[in-house]
Amino acid sequence: GCGGVLCTYTVIPKVKVTSDNQLIGHSRTVPPQIEAGDGARLKRSFGSNTLLDCVVRPNDTSDSVQIEKVTWKLNGAPVLEFFRGKQKLQTPGFQFASGPFTASNMNVSLLITNTNLSHVGEYQCDVVTDIGDDKKEVHLDVRGKDL
Repeated sequence: GCGGVLCTYTVIPKVKVTSDNQLIGHSRTVPPQIEAGDGARLKRSFGSNTLLDCVVRPNDTSDSVQIEKVTWKLNGAPVLEFFRGKQKLQTPGFQFASGPFTASNMNVSLLITNTNLSHVGEYQCDVVTDIGDDKKEVHLDVRGKDL
């Protein structure tokens, strides 16, 4: 359930090790996969903070995964972007919930402050790592002030 105004939607890219008969060259990894959390639709209250989770977790903890690029999109338009160690784009009202991203902190979740009707729509977390990439969508609905 949700404790308070911060509710989470978990998106977990997973890095999977291929079996020996799938080896290509020396690579033992395939692109990370993002797992959906508690559903692809969220409903949040007007004026609240909304957290959309996106966390990179390698299957094998010995794997070293470098995040090269993270793009959060709303209805196809980028609102927040991180590229090669630097934040490249930040739209007011959108921020990374945690950072900077390192081997020990790979939480690229999106925090929306003062959620309002302009935040309604389809969100996409697009993660590019040095061993592959994946993306996941979630739809956000916002309850109006009078509801």
